[in-house]
Amino acid sequence: MEKRGFALKKLGLGYLFVTLGLIAATILTGILVNVVEGILYNIMAVLTGTFLTILVVGSPVYWVVVLIRWNKRNKDTPIRTKQAEVVVKRKHVSTDSEGDTTTSYYATFETQDGKRMEFRIKGGQYGLLREGDQGELRYQIYRNSRKKYHGFTRT
Repeated sequence: MEKRGFALKKLGLGYLFVTLGLIAATILTGILVNVVEGILYNIMAVLTGTFLTILVVGSPVYWVVVLIRWNKRNKDTPIRTKQAEVVVKRKHVSTDSEGDTTTSYYATFETQDGKRMEFRIKGGQYGLLREGDQGELRYQIYRNSRKKYHGFTRT
């Protein structure tokens, strides 16, 4: 009988150790989860802050670089020279909501191959041109098909 009592005592201590082990494991798991959650929260906060900083600072920088490159490519396009005739001059007067007026000046040129091109020009240049004038037209065609007037010399 004594052997039997010894076995029960041994078994009871085993249950006690298993129970204490499970309690300790649960506590350690809870602590570990809190630590990992805190670390993950901090990592996500840093990553989110970094992403937003890159987005807020990087986007304008990106677009400035794109616009500078675009402008350089446009300026690098060759200035073309063709024999042309001034066929039409016109001006457009617009008024804004405050009553201020703006006048835009345009001239249409026809090249020897029959192609017509209209350019927005400055008022001083507009005054020097007459319909029927013939000469050399200088202009650029940018990548977006926009044309820039560079001058007209009568011949």
